[in-house]
Amino acid sequence: MRVYPEFIRQMGGERGANERWDIIRCAGIRGAPKTSIATNTMHVPLDGDETARHIRAHELMHVRLSPPDLKPWIKRGKASFDSLIAAEEARINRVLSKLNFKPETHLLDINDGNNAYTCAKAKDMKRLVYGTSAVYGTASWDSWLKGIDKACDELGDSSMLESIENVADSIGEILDTHSSELASDKPIPGSRNKLLNRGFAVTERIAMLLDKCAALAEETGTIPSFKKRNDEHLSADMNAKFGDLCQGPAPLTRLHNGNLGKIKLASPTGRNPRRIHRMLTDPYRRIFDRTKRNSGGVVLIDGSGSMSVRSEDILEILNAAPGATVALYAHQEGSKNVPNFWVLAKDGKMVDKLPTRHGFGNGVDGPALRWAIKSKRFQNEPLLWVCDGQVTDGKTDCTYSHLTAEARVLAIKAKAIMHRHIGDAVSYLKKVAQGQAQSGPLLIGEVSCGY
Repeated sequence: MRVYPEFIRQMGGERGANERWDIIRCAGIRGAPKTSIATNTMHVPLDGDETARHIRAHELMHVRLSPPDLKPWIKRGKASFDSLIAAEEARINRVLSKLNFKPETHLLDINDGNNAYTCAKAKDMKRLVYGTSAVYGTASWDSWLKGIDKACDELGDSSMLESIENVADSIGEILDTHSSELASDKPIPGSRNKLLNRGFAVTERIAMLLDKCAALAEETGTIPSFKKRNDEHLSADMNAKFGDLCQGPAPLTRLHNGNLGKIKLASPTGRNPRRIHRMLTDPYRRIFDRTKRNSGGVVLIDGSGSMSVRSEDILEILNAAPGATVALYAHQEGSKNVPNFWVLAKDGKMVDKLPTRHGFGNGVDGPALRWAIKSKRFQNEPLLWVCDGQVTDGKTDCTYSHLTAEARVLAIKAKAIMHRHIGDAVSYLKKVAQGQAQSGPLLIGEVSCGY
């Protein structure tokens, strides 16, 4: 059986017959079939049965739809490499089913049940969560659940199986938003990087869910459920509220060189020519003084889920806006008196090492926004909120319409500028320093609805 990946369109470009691919025969077991778009290498079974045929179709869809390089996605800081790989397996299987293939019937690995049992028995939560995404939508799904169920019986705990089923339901809900199949390689609107396409954005959302589940599972020993309630329930439960802000220790031991207050600059206009010596040396004759106050800024960072925050990010913020105040929040659902808020930089000082987060939910968006508003040194100081636009309550980490509305009112009052990524916030602060920044409020996600 021959395979011709050179005739597959990849990322909007035509592949021609002059392109050479190395097709290497392998067994039809998980981990053996693989495709490297960068090196034009494909390992697939070449048998004539339906399982081998579906494996080949699966790998060809990787050639057709998967990015040849994941670095641009990893640099976004929203999901890890391992979670993106596992999530892409689920998306490709869903695309196959929409193209009249039947991965739920023919894409089978007889070892998946044993793998699930081994992971569940050893409580290897990370492999179990990622494996769930890779197996979801294939003929191995039933055996995967049976392997977990067997381990749960031996461990005397059925919660693991229920949690995995909830994770699978959440994956399915995200995949239901994948409206396009072969057209999903179109770039994300507003993105100049063609590798950032709409279809893989669905993969990224699944990967964020997997990272969040895996992180909490490794910390608590149980796999959490992140299923959202329906709109009727969200609107009805008005008792839900944000958690209380609990500031944790974060020593500001590192100094940052920069102008924190007012500075004087040379100007061609003014009243008193204090720099008369520049009349002969400065072609623009900037002989006057102009006082400029540092724009500073308050940067509030949502640290929930797979949000990646590094010490280098804080340094980049201070380089763009010396004297900026930077704070991070991440709440453990249902917790009290557990640190969920940290000040990472203030008055030209910053942390040398990022504090350990105790939770990976939102939970305290409202109180964190109120703190940020009070921290503004002057009325027009910019307030940047790095968040995906979704806020949750402090008890269940679920979304509620009245909490979203409360956060929206606070953000509008603060004239907040929302960004999904820290890099975008840094770029905005640089524009503020140059006097080219757009004024707020500028909201995104669910918080922006109705604004």
